Amino acid sequence: MPLKINTGIFTKHPPAIQTRLIIAHAIGLMVESQDKIDQALIKSGFLQLKELRDRSFCRLVTLATLRHWGQIRQALLPYIKKPVPAVDAIVYSIIASALAQVIILKTPPHAVVHTAVEAVKVFYHLRKYQGFVNAILQKWLRDHQSGFSLPDAQFNYPNWLLQSWSSLYGSIKTDKIISSFQQEPMLHLSIKNQTEYWAMQLQAKHLIENVYYRQTDGDISHLPGYHEGAWWIQNAAATLPASLLHIHPGERVLDLCAAPGGKTAQLAATGACVTAVDNDGVRLNILQQNMQRLGLEADIVQADACAWRPSAPAHYILLDAPCSATGTLRRHPEIAWRRTLNDIDRLVSQQRKLLHAAYHMLAPGGKMIYATCSLQPQEGEQQIEWFLATYPEIRIDPIRSAEPNQLQTVISDQGTIRTMPYDHPEAGGLDGFFIARLQRV
Repeated sequence: MPLKINTGIFTKHPPAIQTRLIIAHAIGLMVESQDKIDQALIKSGFLQLKELRDRSFCRLVTLATLRHWGQIRQALLPYIKKPVPAVDAIVYSIIASALAQVIILKTPPHAVVHTAVEAVKVFYHLRKYQGFVNAILQKWLRDHQSGFSLPDAQFNYPNWLLQSWSSLYGSIKTDKIISSFQQEPMLHLSIKNQTEYWAMQLQAKHLIENVYYRQTDGDISHLPGYHEGAWWIQNAAATLPASLLHIHPGERVLDLCAAPGGKTAQLAATGACVTAVDNDGVRLNILQQNMQRLGLEADIVQADACAWRPSAPAHYILLDAPCSATGTLRRHPEIAWRRTLNDIDRLVSQQRKLLHAAYHMLAPGGKMIYATCSLQPQEGEQQIEWFLATYPEIRIDPIRSAEPNQLQTVISDQGTIRTMPYDHPEAGGLDGFFIARLQRV
């Protein structure tokens, strides 16, 4: 991927070419530069698109390409004999996104090939690839006239990740995880009040309590109730950690590693007095904006939760710890190409520091939730084993089967929770979470 591309030149071209360039540029940023989808799209000129449908299209194709990135790379191996130089990597992203559009989104091939070739012509130094792009796509299409298909979905995940899932969950559940991650996610919305009215306005279906779901929309700010602060986005599985604390109005709770604030909003909406702590100023700004839109209040603190301490011990703590986020690959497929085993080791170390800090913040008799949106046992079950062994005053407060409010979950013999990506397929599946409720005695 070129280090610098002036995305301003994209606006000089028709929307079809402009969107193709934005998609390809964003893919490069997500794969090579560790950007998340919203960051990557904005840096690629997403906000310059005037039409909502073009923004929705960009997000749809970008995610479809990354969700099938390994399969597409495997499919292109026989056709691209010599790797595209790194400096010209946007050419590869143009080809890959065109293929995803044809295979996954069923777009007529002739239109896709045309826009792919025209997109390459935008850059003077890449015009030499016009024939290359056209030949690759045309040959692939000719070779697959009988039906478009991709190699096995396991190509979308690195071996170390597949092996860890197989070891913990077995081959059948691993196949179900992979299959669920290939599906387009749905939008889960937590509606603050007037749930039936706003659900009707949003054309959303009920899942649990105040959580509803509907098809994903490219720009949520255009949905009914957004500007009124009627709802916020939060996967149903992500609502469990806060709900399992059973906070009552007026009670105080610490929300550690709080940004971007879904759980903070959830706690504040119960009438709790929430102190939201995070060290990321940008993400805290998002949290603040969300709370203002929703008309909710929280005491927001920018600090390193490992070093920060409250003025008095807390009776309730929610620690949704930074993690590998492998349970969210349906919504963030790029994570599969970023994480390594070294990342897991680093994150485990960080989680232990946060657990250590949370222990010293927790009052005797107090309860805390430890949660990660990871499918990796090192960040879940094994982490709790370490915590219990390190601090004898901590015990598991078992979660009972009736508590998750009819949300399909796996509760272990120890009373911890695993939500799986293939749970509730009618609602587009859940994020994969590990949740433990703990008490200091």
